[in-house]
Amino acid sequence: MRRRSTSAWLHLQLKRWANQRTFEEAIEPTIADIEHEMRAATTAWGRTATWIRGCAALVRVLFVCGLQSNGVLTHGAAVILTVLVSAGLLRWAQAAHSDPKVLNSARLLPMFIAPVLLRLVGAGSRYWRLAVGAFAAGLMAHTLGGGLGVFDSSISVGVRVARLAVWCPPLALVSAATAATMWRPGSGRRSVPHQLLLAVFAGGLAAALTFGPVVLWPHGTTPTEATAMLPFYISLFALLFSVTLAPLMLILRRWIRDRSNLGFAASVLSPTVICSSSYLDGNTLRECLGMLRTDPWHFLLSGSPFVIGAVVLGWTLSAQMAGDDREGSPEVSEPDARGS
Repeated sequence: MRRRSTSAWLHLQLKRWANQRTFEEAIEPTIADIEHEMRAATTAWGRTATWIRGCAALVRVLFVCGLQSNGVLTHGAAVILTVLVSAGLLRWAQAAHSDPKVLNSARLLPMFIAPVLLRLVGAGSRYWRLAVGAFAAGLMAHTLGGGLGVFDSSISVGVRVARLAVWCPPLALVSAATAATMWRPGSGRRSVPHQLLLAVFAGGLAAALTFGPVVLWPHGTTPTEATAMLPFYISLFALLFSVTLAPLMLILRRWIRDRSNLGFAASVLSPTVICSSSYLDGNTLRECLGMLRTDPWHFLLSGSPFVIGAVVLGWTLSAQMAGDDREGSPEVSEPDARGS
């Protein structure tokens, strides 16, 4: 029953996206085959295997039709591919009773991937397309992954609506942020908040990539598990940088415009992020300073991802500022050239 409801939902959504001929000749027969084979399956494993094969066939049809039309269908195919892969990973993580950081990474993954795919298929010129695509991918993946209980008949409608109201704001916030990293304004000049957001994400990515080998691996986390946790740690470090280091860097860049100097200033200020992270882990500022005094090598080693992320944040912020200066210089020099 749940699979048929999902198929009916896909039927309704794809009918809105695709043109009538493509839908009637390619998409609708594929969905009908999925429903027919689902009814013919007699075991739960057979229905699951049939559903997976049907989704793979549907994705193949969507990509073929989308590449031929080079329109909205291509964008929809990219979102649906992201949803199916992410929902499968989320269900696998839930069934394996994985670490909560792996589960959160599986929830964040579609909102990280969807803007990248949409940018690759040509939907990156407008911010709202990237943001809506990321939000739709995150919401649908979370729904199909069982997070909202939409297809669970034992949950009342009120509980489903309440879960949806709780999850939508954070999903929309993350989608808006990840979409901004893939969007480039038509004028070519990014606003200061946009520059700061890109720098924060760059710093979070650098810190998360360093955190695995430096901190997680020595404590028994395998490289595969650390990779699975990557979206969670990117978001965590980006959040820490945005509330601690980013405001200070925004002030310093008014006086420091050189990349190396701004990166060095960020590394000097990085202990503010380290202390904030230690405080969130349950330690006090006194304990953090005591660790620095008694075991400075361990403190520096465990804090190196924060330092590297801070340097990348400062470097990226200065590089974007320099790029905007170069793009704006012809507009300033052109009147001078005409006047001369």
